[in-house]
Amino acid sequence: RLGEWVDEGDGKIRLRCPVASETLREVAGYMRHRKGIEADPLIKPLRSRNMSRNVPEWEAKWIDGIALLGRRKLYDLAVAAEKLEIRCLKELACARIACLIKGCNNEEIGSILDPESIATDRAISQD
Repeated sequence: RLGEWVDEGDGKIRLRCPVASETLREVAGYMRHRKGIEADPLIKPLRSRNMSRNVPEWEAKWIDGIALLGRRKLYDLAVAAEKLEIRCLKELACARIACLIKGCNNEEIGSILDPESIATDRAISQD
């Protein structure tokens, strides 16, 4: 569900959306690429920490690009996909998060999953 239309009483109708406009732009870019075609469900468990071994090349590069903007952007994208009920995007974002934590110890996982943490993302190995 994208949101709800609200009559502001001044002749304007606004869309109240539960997703930040910056994140919504990323969602729209992904949806334009998909052209309304739902992606196949991801094979689980993930084959590799390298996203290009888990999903088609464009999607791997796109989600890795989002991750390079910071974990907060990646988490926001996963939440937006959940709120907007876009299963394939939610799976893609969650798979990228899973790649971040795969092979980490409990302390590293805690740091990675804490969006307020200033620790840097662990690099994806090419295994």
